[in-house]
Amino acid sequence: MTRWQKISNFLVAILMIMFALLILLIGEEAYMIVILWLAVLLLIHSIRMLVYYFRMARYMVGGKEILYRGILFLDLSMFIFSLSRIPTTYVMLYMVGMLAFSGAVDIMNAMDLKKLQGHWMLQCIRGAVCVIGAVFCLVLKNTPNMVVTIFCFMLFYNAVMRIINAVRPTEIIAIQ
Repeated sequence: MTRWQKISNFLVAILMIMFALLILLIGEEAYMIVILWLAVLLLIHSIRMLVYYFRMARYMVGGKEILYRGILFLDLSMFIFSLSRIPTTYVMLYMVGMLAFSGAVDIMNAMDLKKLQGHWMLQCIRGAVCVIGAVFCLVLKNTPNMVVTIFCFMLFYNAVMRIINAVRPTEIIAIQ
């Protein structure tokens, strides 16, 4: 990771912590803010992936995968925009799916890193926390305040993990 990437990751993590604290302090309207936040982030991510595909990835091997992922994220963001009028149970089930999938991917990546002798423990813990968050979402799926609390906890946790990754020394040896 370059010095600029480390600084930007650290600043983004600080903003994530401030946003999580702000959402916790807002109260009743925080549920709608969480839904809007998720939708906007997915929309921005999908647009970035589509722009990347049309600029560069269409000439690469496996570039169509980036196009498909961009379209999928665009569809997911439009789906989340429509979630503002449905019960909280569906939003919680959506969060369960996101957290469980993210946790499973992190655990699988940690096992691959363990085989390569890399920093695997932190990623495995991150995956386990995501899976535990998904279980909490399943147990407490009918309350909007719990949606906000779990979202803020996961946002805070991801910010802390981002800070840890920013201050960790880079593993790659650069030949100059």
